[in-house]
Amino acid sequence: MKIGVILGSGLGAAAEQLEIKETIPVENVFANDLMGKAPPLGHSRRLLKASYKGKELIVFQGRFHFYEGFPMDFIVKPIRYLKNNGAETVILSFACGAIRKEFRIKDFIVLDDHIHFQTFNPLRGTTQFVDCTQVYDKNLAGLVLKTAKKLKLRAWPAVYLSTNGPTYETPAEVKAYAKLGADVVGMSVTAEAMTAVSLGMKVVGLGWVSNMASGLVPKQKLSHQEVLDFGREAAQNYARLLLGFIGSL
Repeated sequence: MKIGVILGSGLGAAAEQLEIKETIPVENVFANDLMGKAPPLGHSRRLLKASYKGKELIVFQGRFHFYEGFPMDFIVKPIRYLKNNGAETVILSFACGAIRKEFRIKDFIVLDDHIHFQTFNPLRGTTQFVDCTQVYDKNLAGLVLKTAKKLKLRAWPAVYLSTNGPTYETPAEVKAYAKLGADVVGMSVTAEAMTAVSLGMKVVGLGWVSNMASGLVPKQKLSHQEVLDFGREAAQNYARLLLGFIGSL
């Protein structure tokens, strides 16, 4: 079994427990597109070929974002790379803001649906009319939640809404997103997930709550540095959950 993993903000530490066979700078894979583009803080931009408990892994440490100025078709190139190199399942990690008030910072999120609220669809320019009735694999999501329960970690099924970024949402936007059915909000994931589905891959969305969304906590100010700080605190439990799930496959 070969599994693809994309590690998002502050979650690169999960790779430290893998048996690394090869480390490749992502610039070597996507050289022409990345020239002069520095990654955001928390994204290493390394490609790891590794294994864990007999499972072969291809791991992107760090991802590309629409807010960095990349075209949408480039953002999803890592997904196509994973598919072309034999991965049939992809795990998309992420940090997100909680819209549901019962969520807490450093809780874990397992996606069961999403709202793609970004400007472009990643399949724009094609005639792929992809069924998105079930983007995230139900059986695998259930297995993640079961693993979390076994490890005594707080994990929730949720609907993710993606924005363009890089600004955080206003309180009014958060209220609107809640009315649309979103439980959490972030700046990635959905384009990658739709592309993976179009390629016939199984998708798991596994993230963590880095902050309460704008307006939920009085006088709260949001910052990327705070996301990274909480990420360091959440990283060990995230690694336990991620690797526990991978080991159970």
